[in-house]
Amino acid sequence: MPRRGQPASEGGARRRLVAGHGAIAVFVDDVDALHAELAARGARVVKPTQDYPYGMRDFDVVDLDGNQLTFGMETKAAAE
Repeated sequence: MPRRGQPASEGGARRRLVAGHGAIAVFVDDVDALHAELAARGARVVKPTQDYPYGMRDFDVVDLDGNQLTFGMETKAAAE
């Protein structure tokens, strides 16, 4: 896998990877505990933990390259 800023091959064409344009969603067992741990370690939390009517509880952080990471879990509302 190419390192950041190095050319990558896609279908025979070369392209340059650019940091800060990615996003990922990760499901966890205890979103509140993870939020507390990451905040205590100095993570850049851009959206605090909150519940949604569609049965998710999540929060967002941004990594050092500017990529967005969403950590979430299903809530009881979704199980009903």
